Amino acid sequence: MRARIVSIFIIISFGLVAVNCVAVTDENGIHENGYDVRQIYSLAGAQNDVAIGDFDPNHAGNEIAVCVQARKVVELYHDGTSWQNKVIYTGPDPFEIFKAVAVGDANPNHPGDEVVVVTTNVKINATIIYSSGTHWGARQIFTDTDSLSSVAIGEINTTNPGEEIVIVGLSKNVTLIRYNGGSYSSSKIFTDTEAVRGVAIGDIDTTRSGNEIIVAGGSHNCNMLYYESGSWHNYQIYTPCVQPIAIGDFDSTNPGNEAVVTYGVDIHELYGSGSSWNSRKLWTAPSYPIDAIAVGEFNSSSPGDEIAASTYWSSYGRIEMITGSGTTWTGTTIFTNPVASWLFFGIACGEVDSSHTGNELIVAGENGKTFEIGYGKFITEFPIFLPLLATITIFVLLILRKKR
Repeated sequence: MRARIVSIFIIISFGLVAVNCVAVTDENGIHENGYDVRQIYSLAGAQNDVAIGDFDPNHAGNEIAVCVQARKVVELYHDGTSWQNKVIYTGPDPFEIFKAVAVGDANPNHPGDEVVVVTTNVKINATIIYSSGTHWGARQIFTDTDSLSSVAIGEINTTNPGEEIVIVGLSKNVTLIRYNGGSYSSSKIFTDTEAVRGVAIGDIDTTRSGNEIIVAGGSHNCNMLYYESGSWHNYQIYTPCVQPIAIGDFDSTNPGNEAVVTYGVDIHELYGSGSSWNSRKLWTAPSYPIDAIAVGEFNSSSPGDEIAASTYWSSYGRIEMITGSGTTWTGTTIFTNPVASWLFFGIACGEVDSSHTGNELIVAGENGKTFEIGYGKFITEFPIFLPLLATITIFVLLILRKKR
């Protein structure tokens, strides 16, 4: 009898663990239980973008910059116990719409990173936001007559100190902004045939040292831009694609980084070097184009980087994880928005939460909420099956004791 009771106990225990590994529905939405999800911020109005970096000298580690459409940039950070938030910049014009945000070291004379936000209407501009340690400051560094779509920060021209800012928009231009020791200068480095809507910076060409820029948009071409021998060069590496786009090392069969680009419901990988480039379709969304994409290592059970994509199907916004290598790829839904019809507009990957091991995904969208997604349980959250498992364990031990 005792052996039978022990066997039943083992079956129940494994069953509870198995339940904990399937999709779970809670107040934050539906997520695979391999991932934990929690809402970390809420503000009325759409959140169009998010970025991660170390831009607050008063806080150790990385922070999150949330681009709120209603002309606000909000800082989020985890203080070791809970999530904190504060508005670090409000646009001066009440009719401004904030479109995109990026974080990087755009001013080498200033400690840490800075935040850059771009707008789409009224006084179209790019503004850099920084902290002196005692207060937050902001400075307009670029204006345009056409809406701006996206911004990225990275080191492209190693002859210049610090990192450069790259801005794209409906003007069809790719504009590079750099710090000149007291002021910021801008220069047009490429003009496409249609509006440019996506930009990413990273090292995707193994034949060259340093980073390159990739851009995509209305022309359906993916162009690579790079600085070499004192001038800017461009090369079309793929067509057709639009945006969003990202760079990372997510395919172990290729040396170095790859680019991930989108075209409608399809996600494609680009890899190569010099004048030889290849493409491969990785995943197709069930019914709706990709809204946002990010590459980073956010799943410890999968080697290298993974791709996170925002899409929409069956009436809900979803975050998909795309993993694989070579010709074998899999798409898995890891989070579904708790409110029907709401989309996710921004995704970023980085280490922002000391209560969780490894990197996290930060996603935000049109319902005004920011979510944190982590692989494995957050330390501050107790797994729901453990209290029940403990109760059953005590019950079984009492039965065994009576049988003696």
